[in-house]
Amino acid sequence: MLFRVSITIILLSLQISTVSDAVSQTLTYTGDARLVISGTKPMMLKPDTQTNITIYVSMFGLSDYSNISIQVDGDIVAMLSESPNSRGSFVAEVSVSTENIPIDDCLTFVAKAVINSKVLESDPCEVCVSSFNFMSPYGELGPILEDPESGFRYVADELIFKAKPKTKEEAILRIADSVDAEVASWNPYLNSYLLKLSKPAEGYTDLVKVKNRLLEHPEVVRSGLNSISSLH
Repeated sequence: MLFRVSITIILLSLQISTVSDAVSQTLTYTGDARLVISGTKPMMLKPDTQTNITIYVSMFGLSDYSNISIQVDGDIVAMLSESPNSRGSFVAEVSVSTENIPIDDCLTFVAKAVINSKVLESDPCEVCVSSFNFMSPYGELGPILEDPESGFRYVADELIFKAKPKTKEEAILRIADSVDAEVASWNPYLNSYLLKLSKPAEGYTDLVKVKNRLLEHPEVVRSGLNSISSLH
């Protein structure tokens, strides 16, 4: 189930007022305007929490504009403020509660600008609920194993795998359990996961065998060892 939250940028009669001096400015519409949600921070939400989400929006094809009011479906109202050093880039912050929102469900944001009855709509941007740690270091480095042929070194109790898009958290946990590991962190940019094995592999060949077992799962695109540089 998807929870759709619509962000509407209201431009009345192509005129808005700046927050700083309340001076009305006229928008010039070039006819090729585009609206883009370039990202959010954070990219994910923890379950049963209250979180402030920063939404980054870029507008192209318009000139002479400043702060724009933003309306979100429901009871949430925010202000899109132009970034001070980036013309055409706007930032809004909304507060979201994930109480009663199940893991793997998402908030879908859509930015809309109305200009002379013309509606500009961005592609949807999803922010999903997950219990996994977001790109966080696990802690102390485990034992190190060396590939006898290449000389490359790897962490003996860590593996990395990339999952197919939209893979449910339940499936990720099942994959981790199959190699007696836990999910240490994940990277939503790459849809990749870092696993921490309950026991370090005894040798490099043993670690490779565990890595290959991950590929038995249809949700896994590829798997790998967690290499370290010579600086460690």
